Amino acid sequence: MTRDIDVVVEVLAGAADRLCDLFEGDFHVDRHAARAAVVERGVFNPIHVEGIVKVDFIVRKDSECRRTEFTRRRRAFVEGSGFFVVVAEDLIISKLDWARDTHSEMQMVDVRAAGPRHGVPGSDRMSDTRLEIAERYRRLLLARSGEERLKMGSSMHATALALVRASVLERDPQASPGAVRRAVFLRVEKTADLESAIERALAALALGRAALLDVFVTP
Repeated sequence: MTRDIDVVVEVLAGAADRLCDLFEGDFHVDRHAARAAVVERGVFNPIHVEGIVKVDFIVRKDSECRRTEFTRRRRAFVEGSGFFVVVAEDLIISKLDWARDTHSEMQMVDVRAAGPRHGVPGSDRMSDTRLEIAERYRRLLLARSGEERLKMGSSMHATALALVRASVLERDPQASPGAVRRAVFLRVEKTADLESAIERALAALALGRAALLDVFVTP
């Protein structure tokens, strides 16, 4: 389970330490990695110690494509909080670029999910975290109890649903509660075919019921 946020940032040379200062205390921040990321226009990964949330700061590349992508960002709101997001067309270009370099089929899944019928990309991760940071993240997570990790998973689920609902209502502010529920269901299932999505969900529920019966009922 990974709890992380991708943020593209434009950081001036020499400003890495000032950026790290903003997160000092609440986050584990590798200042050496941050300085290197600013110079090389790469990635560094602060980790929120209490919430165990990793933030992937992706320093914007100095290319015409990335400069244009950055200026085309749009403002979005989720439950009253505003922030900037990449437009779908630029997200697709980025995913295709990663798929070409990494040969990742999941990037293509994300591209299909980011199309006009689906809107929200999947959650597959790219290799953008240094090994030592990934190991630190793993140790922090495993240090928590099973109950705490379950609560983290529930929090991730609630956040994902809030993001999807906000996206649906942005496209159709007058959507009824039923229409929002249907759109959220289709978005999560990554399909526009309601009937096939329902069939998959029912099949998954049947498998889950069978597994529970096998554990708790079978002698």
